[in-house]
Amino acid sequence: IIERGDHSRVELVPGSAVDNDYAGNIVDICPVGALTSRDFRFRSRVWFLASSDAVCTGCSTGCNVRVDSRDGSVYRIKPRYNPEVNGHWMCDHGRRLHGEVLGRRLDHSMVRRDGAFVAVEPETAVAEAVAGISRAGKVAIVASAEASVEEGFLAAAISSRVGGGRLIVDSPAVSDVADDGVLVSTDRFPNRAGLLGLGFVESEEIPRDAGAILVLRADPVLGREGWAAVLEEMTSVVAVMSRDSETAAFADQVLAAGSHFEAEASFVNRQGRLQLSHASIAAPAGVLPGWRVLAGLLAGLGGTDYRDFSELSARAAACLGSQGPPRVECEALENSPKAI
Repeated sequence: IIERGDHSRVELVPGSAVDNDYAGNIVDICPVGALTSRDFRFRSRVWFLASSDAVCTGCSTGCNVRVDSRDGSVYRIKPRYNPEVNGHWMCDHGRRLHGEVLGRRLDHSMVRRDGAFVAVEPETAVAEAVAGISRAGKVAIVASAEASVEEGFLAAAISSRVGGGRLIVDSPAVSDVADDGVLVSTDRFPNRAGLLGLGFVESEEIPRDAGAILVLRADPVLGREGWAAVLEEMTSVVAVMSRDSETAAFADQVLAAGSHFEAEASFVNRQGRLQLSHASIAAPAGVLPGWRVLAGLLAGLGGTDYRDFSELSARAAACLGSQGPPRVECEALENSPKAI
C-alpha cells in the first residue's frame, strides 16, 4: 500500500507483475471489495444480478461455478466451492468463457432449399431432418466432447434407431495448453469421459459406411482434408450446433441449439465425476436447448418423446459405463450415478 490516509492505494511491488492463470482469484479474496476485475468493473450493481449454479465447460476439470446474469446477458463467472473438484478457485480462462461461448451465435435453424439456406422454425427443421435421416439407412454420429451426457445419450439412441452407425468423438484430447497440475487441463472439452462412457470412441477416421451423418457441436471440416467431399456424397447431413462453423455449410439442415449457459446439462469430468449444470440465461427466441432438439429427432424416428429433463438425465446416467453403445431405451435406473 502506497501513499497515506485518503490517498493510499494498493499497488504492485515495483518490478513485479500479476501474470498467471489464476489472477482473478485475487478479486474474490479481497475482504472489502476494493480489488475489482477490469472485465466486470462498473458494468452492473451486484444486487441487480441473478445467480445460477453451473459447471465450467472450458476444460475437462469441470470447475463448479456461479454464473451472474442480468436481462439475458452473462456478466461474470465466479468459482463455487467444491472441495472435491476446484476448492474455492477457478482459472481466468473459465471466467471469460461466456464471451467465447456466446459469440458467433446461431439465432435460428436453417434448411437447404434450391441450394441455399432458408431460416425456418425449429419444428420445421427437425421434421425435415427426420425425413432425411429416415431415408439414409444408417446414420453415424460425429460429436464434440463439448456435447453433454444427455445430448450424447439421445444421439446414440438416434443412431440405434437408424442402422446403428459409428459414434465418434471428434475432439483432440491434447491441446497447446499444458496441464498445470492444479486446475487447468490440456483437454479443453468438458465431457470426453461422459461420451466415452456412453459408447462413443475417439477416432479421426471418416465414417464412410453410413448414408447420413449427424454432427453434434463438432466442426470436422475445419482444417481437415476429406471431410468436405464425404459430406457432399451423403444422403443426409444434419448439424446440431450453437455456433456457426465450416461444417454447417455442408449440412442439409442446421438445427440451432442453445449453449450450455442456456440449458440444463450434465458432464463427466476427468475425475469421472458426473456434475449437473443449471441454465443461467434464456436462449434466443426460436433456439431450443440441445437436448430438446435431439429429443425431437428421436421422437420423429419412433423413439421416446422426452419432454422432462430430469427423466432424460436419469436415463442417460443409467447408461454411463455400459459396454458398447447404449440401447435405444435404457431401463436400469435404480443404481444410476447421481449428478451433483
